[in-house]
Amino acid sequence: MDLAYQRPADVFKVPANERPQRIRVNEDLCIIDDTEFYIRGVLMLPVHELVDSFRWGVWAQVDKEAFDYYHTHWNVPSTDNFRSLYGVLSGGISAYPNSDQLMITIHLQANNQRPLFVVLNQKHPLGEAQRQGISLHDIEKFIAPVVNR
Repeated sequence: MDLAYQRPADVFKVPANERPQRIRVNEDLCIIDDTEFYIRGVLMLPVHELVDSFRWGVWAQVDKEAFDYYHTHWNVPSTDNFRSLYGVLSGGISAYPNSDQLMITIHLQANNQRPLFVVLNQKHPLGEAQRQGISLHDIEKFIAPVVNR
């Protein structure tokens, strides 16, 4: 199962009546005020009891150079010559306190696939979960607030 944030958290800091003028956004990219740039990606957490990973669809704020690089290379068929990008999580992940603005490495994927995000801080609980894995019980805790709305 996957859970995803549809917009970067910073979008909601802009008053609703100003968003049409100040924000350009689609399913994968967002620009606020032509000064803040965001890329949507996937943060994977291995699941101990499964072969597959749990995937969080999250947003990273990046600088303009990284944004332009991603925009230019997102549909290239091979990742052989891609360089890693860096950014910070926008809004973090609600299940992991203090994950907003965590530094990440962004690994571009080929063929229009969303990039993979890797948390750099291995001591943060989200970084630990990404490296050591999570349980099915953890996934139930992630999903419960969404299902019980």
